[in-house]
Amino acid sequence: MDERLVRGVAQFNARQFFAAHETWEDLWLDTVGAERELVQGLVQIAAGYLKAESGIRGGAIKLLTRGVRQLRQYPATALGLALTPFVAAVAADLQYLCADATRPGGLEGLRLPQLQIVQEAGSCLPGNHPARVRLPMKGP
Repeated sequence: MDERLVRGVAQFNARQFFAAHETWEDLWLDTVGAERELVQGLVQIAAGYLKAESGIRGGAIKLLTRGVRQLRQYPATALGLALTPFVAAVAADLQYLCADATRPGGLEGLRLPQLQIVQEAGSCLPGNHPARVRLPMKGP
């Protein structure tokens, strides 16, 4: 597993959304195929929470929607990440943001999901294909 994926998970889970966005974006630039789209979904979700934290509700909704849409096409576990509970929690936060346009900005009231790393990497291809695809390892 690429250390940037792991570092981005730790940063996201620590609510360091900007750092997670930057880390995953660096990984995204080096990734191809189905993995690239999965990492792009993570980047969008981190950016969405950053917008929410900054009180930019419309931007948060737009980015979280894109990220959820991107990640929903993958199996429950992909690239060693437990995507199903993560996507469900992000979708719940998205519903919360959409439900009340008068709600003040910020993270209050959001679930702020944790992304879990699991032992089995699983397929990262949309549609539960059994093929395995590996992320490139970035050198020093």
